[in-house]
Amino acid sequence: QVEERDGDVVRGEYSLVDSDGYKRIVQYTSDPENGFNAVVNRVPVDHIKVVKAVAAPTPLPVAYHH
Repeated sequence: QVEERDGDVVRGEYSLVDSDGYKRIVQYTSDPENGFNAVVNRVPVDHIKVVKAVAAPTPLPVAYHH
């Protein structure tokens, strides 16, 4: 992530990889006259494999004998 400020004008950019394997690149500006504006580009990312999160298995109940 990169962000810079010049008085009341802010410019920045960040990126992330979506779960569908595309890299989302967001470039934004914000100033008192125009407010917040963002441009979003999506590009395929072939070399990054997105792994789906899997829930941990539920532990089996433990039987206690007296």
